[in-house]
Amino acid sequence: MSGEIKIGAKLEGFENFDKLLAKLPEKVEKQVLQKSVNKAMRAAVKTMKAAVPRHTGEQSAASKQYKAGWKNIKVKKLRKVQKGQKAVRMDTGDAFWLFFYEKGTRYQPARPFFANAFQKSQATVLSTLRDELGKNIEAEARKLAGPLK
Repeated sequence: MSGEIKIGAKLEGFENFDKLLAKLPEKVEKQVLQKSVNKAMRAAVKTMKAAVPRHTGEQSAASKQYKAGWKNIKVKKLRKVQKGQKAVRMDTGDAFWLFFYEKGTRYQPARPFFANAFQKSQATVLSTLRDELGKNIEAEARKLAGPLK
């Protein structure tokens, strides 16, 4: 049993943004792309946190120590990716038990929420990514052009 759930999305239809990014210096290109990817995934975090099962009733000492599952969900930048790519992952931090909710155990049935919430948030992620790329490319292009006289 692996402790990791992988859900991926491949984006297509961003050819114009790719051409615009290629015109920017490499350092700026990387910053614009990573900044946009981060913001897009943070938009999905809201949906993910809302979907996390909530415990009602008395909390155990372990629950108090590790905090609620929804408080642990964060976006983390992936550093080892292929050249020209930027990636992030949604991390559950110390909330290891969320894996048991998602996949189930021999004592409890699977109660998937993570994959469903991610699918619900895909439209938001894509629209946020599109908007952020456009906004950030324009901002960097203005900086490179300098003040217009």
